[in-house]
Amino acid sequence: MRTILHALVAAAANLALAALAQAQTAYPTRPVSLVVAFPAGSGADVIARIVAKGMETAAGQTFIVVNRPGATGSIAAESVKHAAPDGYTLLIGTNATMAAYWALKKDPTFDTLKDYVAVTPMASTYYLLLVNPAVPASTLSEFVRYLKANPGKLNYGSGGVGGTAHLLGEWFEQLTGTDMRHIPYQGTGPATQATVAGEVQATFDQLIAMNFVRQGQLRALGTTSPTLSPFAPGVPPIAQTLTGFEASSWLGLFAPARTPDTVVAKLRALWTAAAQQPEVLTELQRAANTPMLMPQDEFVRLIKIEAERWGGIGRKANIVID
Repeated sequence: MRTILHALVAAAANLALAALAQAQTAYPTRPVSLVVAFPAGSGADVIARIVAKGMETAAGQTFIVVNRPGATGSIAAESVKHAAPDGYTLLIGTNATMAAYWALKKDPTFDTLKDYVAVTPMASTYYLLLVNPAVPASTLSEFVRYLKANPGKLNYGSGGVGGTAHLLGEWFEQLTGTDMRHIPYQGTGPATQATVAGEVQATFDQLIAMNFVRQGQLRALGTTSPTLSPFAPGVPPIAQTLTGFEASSWLGLFAPARTPDTVVAKLRALWTAAAQQPEVLTELQRAANTPMLMPQDEFVRLIKIEAERWGGIGRKANIVID
């Protein structure tokens, strides 16, 4: 009798494992939530919705963007950290949150490489160094000379302490030996608008901000791309003057730790398919972004490199996120 019972238990366990494997293979069988750490209408939200639409088409299943802004992305990251590791609640994370914030937070509530599976990078863009037209500088060299002649007199805005724009400003000062005052705003958009209004004299914003340049509201002195960018024609790379000053902003897909490998593989396959859709490519281009595809281990290596770089720049500038 005991032998029969053991056999039945074993059979039931095997059936359960088979059912689980089948469910994972068929994934997704119901809507998937993509949690974004920024509000609706923000740059990250725009890209997330392009991504969601592409993956929805590839999967034949609904992908829903859920906005959970606040605390430099940690609110969204925390919610996904504690979600069921079944592939139905995922994080669209940025390098600002998953690398810089993680490296600079005094007591981080999550570990990017332990609490999540870094599934795949998805899209990236570069930054512009923007100044108000009243600033008497048309080139990067002229701007550096003006800053050196007026130490501590110019302000630059960013989307918040420890964000990429803030760190780019600190890095710029470190490399040029200049001194600007940092003014944090509640998001990159408000910081750029403040630069347009003359509340601050400079800021770093993503390439989509070329719209302000075309309208004559801001002047672009350089990009953080390694070469000339098709999204910013005529704007030279800052690295031509400051060697190594290259930085991108990327979004990637993260799943809770212990998400099954089969689900992770399916998600990577879905994004690979989505990234080739003409509609996705067109929409990303309109947002001055390009799709990213790379092996998973390279994505993990990228996160480590970014955390080390931004952490080093931030610590040198005595930036600590409480």
